[in-house]
Amino acid sequence: MDLVNLLLILLITLGVCGLFLFPLLRDTARGKGRWGINLKSVNCPRCGESVPQIRTPTSIRQAAWGGWTCVRCGCEIDKWGAEIPQGKLNT
Repeated sequence: MDLVNLLLILLITLGVCGLFLFPLLRDTARGKGRWGINLKSVNCPRCGESVPQIRTPTSIRQAAWGGWTCVRCGCEIDKWGAEIPQGKLNT
C-alpha cells in the first residue's frame, strides 16, 4: 500500500472512533446523558438511600444505559442519580 491509502485508512478509522468517543467524553464531562461514564457514588433522589456500586439491572434500559431501582422506595434512577419520570421508563 502506498502512503495515500494508509493516510486515508487512518482518517476513516479516526473518524469512526470519533463518532463514539465524542458523545462518551461529552456526556461524562457534563454529567448527564446516555453515553457518559459515572464513577461517582449515587443516592436515591427520593429517599437518599445509597445505591450499590455493583448494580443488578431490572430492565433492558438499565442494562444498556446504566441506572438503578431503589430497593427502599422503588424509584428508577439513571446513572447520574436523577429520577426517571414514570412516562420515560420504557424509552
